[in-house]
Amino acid sequence: MSKLIIHIGTHKTGTTSIQNALDEHQYELFNNENMFVFSRESNVPKIKYWLYPEWYGNSDVNSIEPIALKEFIDLEKDIGNCNAVYSEENFSDEVSVVEQKKKLDKLLLFINESKYNEFEIHVFFREQAELINSIYLQRIRNRSYNYSSIEDFIKFNDTDFIEALDWNKYLDLINNKLSLSNKKVIVIPHLYHDACAHSEGMVKYFFERVLNSKIQPSNFYENKKLGNSKNVVLELLSLAASRGVSTVNIGWFKESIINTCLKDDNLPLEAVFSDKLKTKVTKKFRRSNSMFLNKLENDTSDLVENTYTKKAILINCKLKLKTYLMKFFTNTLT
Repeated sequence: MSKLIIHIGTHKTGTTSIQNALDEHQYELFNNENMFVFSRESNVPKIKYWLYPEWYGNSDVNSIEPIALKEFIDLEKDIGNCNAVYSEENFSDEVSVVEQKKKLDKLLLFINESKYNEFEIHVFFREQAELINSIYLQRIRNRSYNYSSIEDFIKFNDTDFIEALDWNKYLDLINNKLSLSNKKVIVIPHLYHDACAHSEGMVKYFFERVLNSKIQPSNFYENKKLGNSKNVVLELLSLAASRGVSTVNIGWFKESIINTCLKDDNLPLEAVFSDKLKTKVTKKFRRSNSMFLNKLENDTSDLVENTYTKKAILINCKLKLKTYLMKFFTNTLT
C-alpha cells in the first residue's frame, strides 16, 4: 500500500534546506525509489497560500481552499500508485496555540481529502531558547524592527511563547487532532539537534531516517543575505544593534554575522541572549520539557499511536531515543 509522508516542520528546523534537497533529487526519488515529491514551489504552489494567506497577501481563505486542495488531488490522480513526500512547515506554528489548532485542522482536512489512506507525519522539535533566538534573528534579516530588543520581543509574546513552545502539549495536540481522521496516521517526532548532529548533516538525516532513501544528497543552505552587498547587511545590523541589542559586543555581533553571510542561524545564544534572559527562558520550559522527556522515554508507543494505528513503532527514533533526548535537553534540565 502506498503512503504519503508529510513533513510539517516546525519552522526554523532546516525546512528550506530539506525542501531544496527534495526538489533537487525529485527525479532520482521517482525513477529509482518510486517516490513522488510534491513541491510547494512548483507542482503544488497554492497550498502555502491556503495555509498562510496573510503572509502571501491573500486573506480570503475560503476562496483559496478549494483551489489549493483540488490542485493537490488532481496531481495525486496523475502520479499513480507510488509513495510520496510533501514538506510544508506551514502546517505547524510556534507562536500561537490558536494558530497551531487552525493549522492542524487544515492538516486533518488535507489528509481526509487525499487519495492516500496511510500517512506518516514527521515533525521536528528545537530547544526553545535557541528557537526564540533564531526567530528574533530572522526578524533582523527581514528588516522587522517592531521590537527594540529580544527582551521586548519575548515580553510582548510571553504568554503565546509559553503556550505554543510547550512541546509536551503540542505533541499531544497533534496526536489528538489527527486521531479524528478515519485513515491510518502515524506521528513521528524528531529532534532538531539529532538531525544537525548527523555525520553528513540535516538533509542526509532526512533522506536516511524519514525517506529511508539510499540517495546521497549534499547539504543545502538557505541564502539569508539581505541584499547584494555586505554593506547593506552591516547597515541593517548596526541599526538593529542601536535599537536594543545591548547584551553583546556590537562589533563582534556584526562581524560574526557578516563572516557567515547570514547562512547560519545557529549563532551562540550569547549573540543575543544575556545569561539572565537565557536562564529565564530555560526555566519557563523546564517542567514541560521534563514531562515531554518522560513521555518519550516511558511510553513511546502511546505517543505515536492513534486510534487507527495500534501497532505503530517509532522505528526512526526508538533505538537511540533516550540518548538523543538527553542531548537535546541537557541545558534545559540541568
